[in-house]
Amino acid sequence: MLETAAIYTKVNDTLFKNNGKYATKKEDFKKIVKDTSEYCREIHVMIPFYAQVDLDDSTADGYDSMSLSDKASAKQSAYAKLDDDGVKKAKEKAKKLAEEVLKKAQDGEDFDKLIEKYGWDLGLEDPSTGYYFNKDTTGYPEELVKDAFTLKENGISTKLTENDTYGYFIIKRLPVDMDYVEQNIDDMIYSYDTPAISKLYNEKMDKMEVKYCDQWDKITADSIT
Repeated sequence: MLETAAIYTKVNDTLFKNNGKYATKKEDFKKIVKDTSEYCREIHVMIPFYAQVDLDDSTADGYDSMSLSDKASAKQSAYAKLDDDGVKKAKEKAKKLAEEVLKKAQDGEDFDKLIEKYGWDLGLEDPSTGYYFNKDTTGYPEELVKDAFTLKENGISTKLTENDTYGYFIIKRLPVDMDYVEQNIDDMIYSYDTPAISKLYNEKMDKMEVKYCDQWDKITADSIT
C-alpha cells in the first residue's frame, strides 16, 4: 500500500505538476489569469445564517474574548438547536444585517474594515490576498463564483449573494496580483487543472475492464489481519 501510494504521488507530480505533460504551461497560465472572463480574484463579507443568533448566558460571557473560529463554533452550535421558526427568524436577522453591510459597501466604506467588523470567513481574517478561482473551480459556493464574475475589477455587489450553506455574501472583485501569481504559480496551476485532471482520470477508468477473482467478496477486515 505504501509503495502504491508513493508511485501514485510520483505519477501525479510528474504528469500534472511543474510543467508536466498534462499541466497548463506557466506562460499560458499567466495569460489566463489576466483574462477577466476566465479568472477572478475576490474578497467578500460573509454573513452566515447563524450570525445573529443569541447565545446562552454562560457562552455569551466569554464570547468577546474568543477567536473568530471559536465564535463561529458557538454560534453554529446555538443555531443547530433552533426549531424551524427559530431558524427562519435567524435567517431574517442575518439578511437584514447583510443588507445593511451591502449598503455600507455601496456607499464607499472601507471594504477591508467591513470584512473585519462583520465577516465570518476564516480564510479572510487577512483579506489582503483574497480568493483566486476560475469558473470551473471546485470548493467554492457556486453562487459566489457566478456573481463574482459578473463584477468588473474593483466592482462591488449591487445585490446580496445567497448560498444555502454559507449564508449571505457581499462581494468585491479585485485585480489579479501578478506578484502573488508568480510566487504561487505551481499551486495555482494545479488547482486550475484539477477539474481537467479528474476528467482525464475518469475517462481512463471508464475504458478499463475490471475483473474480480472468486475470493474478492470473501475479503474482510478480519480475513486480512
